[in-house]
Amino acid sequence: MLFRKIMGVFLVSTFVLLMFTNCTANKIPKGRLEVETQFGYNGTVKISTGNPLVATIKNNGPAFEGELQIEVEDSMMSKVIIAQPFEIAENATKEIAIDVPLYIIQKSFKVNVTSKEKKLYEETIKASKVLSPDRRVMAVVTDTPDAYRFLENTKISGGYVDPGMYKYAQSQYGGSMVTTQETTTLELQNLEVLFFDSFDQLDSAEKLGFFNFIYIGHNQSLSISEEVENNLQKWMTAGNALVIETGADYKKTSSVLPESLNPIEISGIENKQIKNLWYSLPLDDAIDLATTNAINSIDTAIIEFEGTKVGAKTTVGNGSVITLFVNMALEPIASWNSKAPFVEAILGTYAINSNYQAIDPYYVSQFQYLVQQVPSDKQPPYIFMVIILGIYIFLVAPVAYFVLKKMDKRDFAWIGIPLLAVVCVITMYTFGLGTRHNNAIMNSISVLTAKEEESFMNVTSDIMIFNNERNKLKIEWSNNENLKLNNVQMDAYYMYNADPNAGKTEKKITGKITRGNTNIYEKYNAGLWGSTYISGDKKIPFETKKMIKMKIIDDKVSISVTNTTPYELKDAFIQWGMGNIFIGDLAPGEEKSIDQEISKSLYVNFETFLDKEMGLKPFDYMNPPTKEQQKDNRRFEILLQRYVYYNQQYMPTGSSNNNIDEVKLCAMNYQDVGYEIKVNDQETEDFVTNIIEITTKIAFDKGAEVRIPKGIVSPTVLYYLDDKYINIGTYEYQSYDQYYRLYEQGILEFDYQIPFGMEVSKVQIELGEVFNEQDYYNIANGQAATPKKDIKYKIFNAKDSIWEEIDRKLVITDSKYIRDDGHILFRADVRGDQGEYSYAQMMKAPSISIEGRVK
Repeated sequence: MLFRKIMGVFLVSTFVLLMFTNCTANKIPKGRLEVETQFGYNGTVKISTGNPLVATIKNNGPAFEGELQIEVEDSMMSKVIIAQPFEIAENATKEIAIDVPLYIIQKSFKVNVTSKEKKLYEETIKASKVLSPDRRVMAVVTDTPDAYRFLENTKISGGYVDPGMYKYAQSQYGGSMVTTQETTTLELQNLEVLFFDSFDQLDSAEKLGFFNFIYIGHNQSLSISEEVENNLQKWMTAGNALVIETGADYKKTSSVLPESLNPIEISGIENKQIKNLWYSLPLDDAIDLATTNAINSIDTAIIEFEGTKVGAKTTVGNGSVITLFVNMALEPIASWNSKAPFVEAILGTYAINSNYQAIDPYYVSQFQYLVQQVPSDKQPPYIFMVIILGIYIFLVAPVAYFVLKKMDKRDFAWIGIPLLAVVCVITMYTFGLGTRHNNAIMNSISVLTAKEEESFMNVTSDIMIFNNERNKLKIEWSNNENLKLNNVQMDAYYMYNADPNAGKTEKKITGKITRGNTNIYEKYNAGLWGSTYISGDKKIPFETKKMIKMKIIDDKVSISVTNTTPYELKDAFIQWGMGNIFIGDLAPGEEKSIDQEISKSLYVNFETFLDKEMGLKPFDYMNPPTKEQQKDNRRFEILLQRYVYYNQQYMPTGSSNNNIDEVKLCAMNYQDVGYEIKVNDQETEDFVTNIIEITTKIAFDKGAEVRIPKGIVSPTVLYYLDDKYINIGTYEYQSYDQYYRLYEQGILEFDYQIPFGMEVSKVQIELGEVFNEQDYYNIANGQAATPKKDIKYKIFNAKDSIWEEIDRKLVITDSKYIRDDGHILFRADVRGDQGEYSYAQMMKAPSISIEGRVK
């Protein structure tokens, strides 16, 4: 009887529960949503940031708010959801787009449409082709795509050098070398070419990340917004190339392109009979060529063959704008059967960014590893803890024992001692709250750069977020903040060299990235105090008056610096050419003047400068550091990374600053630059370090006598191996001690440009001695060393177009050694007596002083 009552109650309760709670599955009516998806470019995707997913959603039911989601694998074992929120009206159709990052080889992708965490639609889509991140892709923007199909036959490689480039180098730099052997090139691969009729599909930094080249062809109605222009500039700075055509259509090009994307001013058109437009590429026809008054300079290289200017390269950061002076879509070029080899030669020789070879692939930015180190500013209250423990011991041992013994209540010790222990622990915990981090930590290092003539300051930031919760991480930031999340940090090999789809194990979803007015990154398996890297950039308003005034009289430089910014400038110094002059701290509105002898203060390596002027030196890890030493060591590492290691990685020509027409004020700062980031629904605890760099143009009056001492002007460096021009990688420049490390036996060429349009009266050059590695290390250790013999030093005689052998030290007063464009060239032939075997040869960097009058 009792059993029946119990079963009855159970059944009734179950019925009530099912009636009054929504336990049944919410079935989606069939046909509620009709979804059509397109992923990639005709099914082609690339391991990059900008793979477009476009979903056209037809809603046959009531209005709802939902998300378009795609599941992307970010490791061999896990995947993340990329989501785009949307709203759709009743019985409406809407197109939703997401820029999808691809981290590893993945061919199948699950796409979902959800609402309130319920799936309304799911589909598995497949990519027809997956490109590796080093595969070069070109976007051709034109309204006549058939005229540019020839680009699909173009082959390119990161190590490509056009066979005719040696002759070009010879004519450009005044050389007299003769190519006697066939040019060897790295294996070429077909360029992946995609066609667009506008920039609508290239309107974000993520989409541009898919491409290495953008070719702007004939287009009658091209429109480029300010946002696209800014994105293209950043894209080029990262090492990519924009190619534009002029020729007979140059006025149309000028009308549709902003100045930053069309840097070469075209003066007119010349119809010229051309036999060969490029090496071994016969044309034998009259074509319209755009003409320009632009000349070779630090940022501009005129592309010329046999006296005919066919284009120009303008350097933009690590990338470039290639301006062709012909229009490939107009006759007779349109019918020319060598269009593809011509573009291939131009791109391979002038548009390939070779600097990537020196960049560490495990870090995407220069300060990424430093922001992993949080400055320690909180210490446990050790003295307070000792005092509390002493009091506890005193109360537990003598006091408790004698008091309870006298009261004959020793049994109370079973309660009193644990109670005292609890009070002690609570006291230490309460007073220790202020000595530990409770909120998530945001550690940032930013570089703020500005030019006095501009009204804004560029900010680039490396940010590391440290999570303050276990198994949960949520990072939020406004869509107005240009922040990029690098949620995958792993060995580059496994990112694309292994196919994760080969395994049958279902990958676990470990995170979600939601794009919208507020961007949200969630990680479900986050560890306590685990780190997440974010890169950011922004522009902030910047208005300043003239900050730097400089005078040079003989060997003395007088510099006056006024801090007209709202920032406190700490450890400020001036960079001029290869030299550094210390200024000190400058509060807003403060002015300082410095007088120094240039020859005694400039020509030292940067580490010596930091030690001498700021008291910063390498840290002795054998002794425990004090708090101040930790702070000093952090400043030391940040400054070295910016001004030594950064130059070594990104400026392999060995020139930290070729343009001495400018001086740069550099300083450290610790003020917030204004990124609004929330972590786990809370504000972050911030550690901010900034480097501020403000560049000022300097000029001298016409007729002024100027003496530029050694240690200021730096050369552009080329390296020849026998009769060949070798790409970056044959040598390295060590900016910390100003030595070249030469891995092969060849010829090092130094190209100096005379500044300020000077009429030179005297040049003094001191070319460096060459040592094998052992002797180089002996010098570093203060031991005797013997330079190598049979090293030949030469200077180019521009008047007679010959190379003349010279002594290592030389005074030049004859103008025949100065080219018409104001360049002086020297060479060091290190192919002499090799002596004992050495893995590398070490050559001290040359130094030059220049005297003359400003024209």
